[in-house]
Amino acid sequence: MAATKVLFCSLGWGSVVDRVSEYITDAEIVRCAPEKVPQEIKDAEVVIPTMTQITADLMDASPRLKLIQQAGVGLEGVDIPAATERGIPVANVPSVVNRSDASVSELAIIHMMVLARRYNEAVANLQAGGWGLPMGTLLLTKTAGIVGMGGIGRALARRLKPFEMRVMGIDLPEVVSNPQFREQAGVDWLGDLAQLDHLLSESDFVILCASLNETSKGLIGKEQLAKMKPTAFLVNVARGPMVDPVALEEALKEKRIAGAGMDVYFEEPVNPKSSLFLCNVSATPHIGATTDIAFDGIGKAVAENVRRIRAGEPIVGCVNAQAIEQAGTRRH
Repeated sequence: MAATKVLFCSLGWGSVVDRVSEYITDAEIVRCAPEKVPQEIKDAEVVIPTMTQITADLMDASPRLKLIQQAGVGLEGVDIPAATERGIPVANVPSVVNRSDASVSELAIIHMMVLARRYNEAVANLQAGGWGLPMGTLLLTKTAGIVGMGGIGRALARRLKPFEMRVMGIDLPEVVSNPQFREQAGVDWLGDLAQLDHLLSESDFVILCASLNETSKGLIGKEQLAKMKPTAFLVNVARGPMVDPVALEEALKEKRIAGAGMDVYFEEPVNPKSSLFLCNVSATPHIGATTDIAFDGIGKAVAENVRRIRAGEPIVGCVNAQAIEQAGTRRH
């Protein structure tokens, strides 16, 4: 029997590939550049999209494809209806499983503190021989507004409470209307998306933690930024397209908000010479989930689903299992 071919649709993600390789010793694990995916996918049984679009045409070019397995949470690049129609399971690794909820929420706090304590200015002052400046602000008594109360948002809320912050959160109406969810959210105020303006106007830090979908794409634009305090900071550890980049740069240049922390960008990889970086920003290169524990969890989860697909067992974290069963289409 030929070894199962697992295709990573990127030449990056080396640490994830290494972790997966540790737990799958009897598979052929291949990495390729996105432009080479149409060729390499032809005999793949498992595809790891990373940041590559997985379209219906690519699925049709891969008759052996049995699983689309994301090495993380984001599935916005996968045509899930097309996969369902073809009976191909689509799965991700939820943040609470690989503990990327902890990883990303910790990075959000780093960005908050870098901005609050004016870390970039402090380093420049030190290098210039200065001392005792700049004056920073404390997180103590400030209000944090979390947009998206999934695993990452709830993990962030738990970590902000010991800073003695007031924590607000919003999510979809059907989520926040659940009494059990409201009890477990761990925030001082919880609303739905219709109350976004209230959260923006109240918050000293607005932290984006939501998944990217048609509702959240472009959620923060010129109008929303205008609702924020001029002393407030925007932190995005979710997905770049949630924010209008032109509106954000204008708001920063005109000092209509105080600064921004970014781990994700509208286009990735981001141009390091972008004029955005001339503004007051704290920037990291999409490393929210890039930690030892998170990557080990991803490796184990992906390896387990590869084992399950070969054994004909149900897939863990499958987002379209019910739809496939209802349609009666499962690729063998």
